[in-house]
Amino acid sequence: MGGDDMSPWEMNLRRVFDNYCADYKSTKMMDGKSFAKLAKDCEFLDENLSQTDVDITFSKIKDRNERRISYQQFQNGLALLAKKKGVQMSEITTGVDKRQGISIL
Repeated sequence: MGGDDMSPWEMNLRRVFDNYCADYKSTKMMDGKSFAKLAKDCEFLDENLSQTDVDITFSKIKDRNERRISYQQFQNGLALLAKKKGVQMSEITTGVDKRQGISIL
């Protein structure tokens, strides 16, 4: 999907993903440490979602024998985190955007 086809909130979400891929900017892939950091930074962790849950989610979404995830897998991971927390996906994506100081349109 090209940048022209993305809505403003999708572009913001992609920007957040890219920012957390700092160590892998050339490949645009996110490692488990960065995925866990995003969950902590966005204050997703609570009584319904533990750090272990985040690590397990990462393991579920990554390809076998891989250590990093793509943007599509990142989106799938956010959906799984939302389900585990018992919230709508929009609450998760809003949390990601707020962390970056970006308002959703």
